[in-house]
Amino acid sequence: MNKALTLALILALSATASRAQGQHTQSAVVAPAASATSATQKSIEAYLRHLYAFGPNVTLVVGPPRPTNVEGLLETTIDLTIDGNKQTVKFHVSKDGRFLFQGELSDLTKDPLAQNRSAIRAP
Repeated sequence: MNKALTLALILALSATASRAQGQHTQSAVVAPAASATSATQKSIEAYLRHLYAFGPNVTLVVGPPRPTNVEGLLETTIDLTIDGNKQTVKFHVSKDGRFLFQGELSDLTKDPLAQNRSAIRAP
């Protein structure tokens, strides 16, 4: 149920973002980027709705993709609402919109416990 709620929330955000972008007029320079983002958001929403068989009672909103520290990889949030229960989940999508996965990125060159150790040693 947790994954279903998360995915439904993500799809709802995508639909809202797509409608909001369609209501604004943009200059010719900005419009292509906005439509590409909108296409990616719509694609993510459609994929998740199909994968989890979400019906019309599930609200799924895909946030705008944002850059990450990994070249070619974008991050987005998906807000899912099912029967008033809301959840936000982080997803990653390739810049070309072909690949999607849920999870956290970890920098293997950094100590994941450094911040905790410094807090323990602090006077």
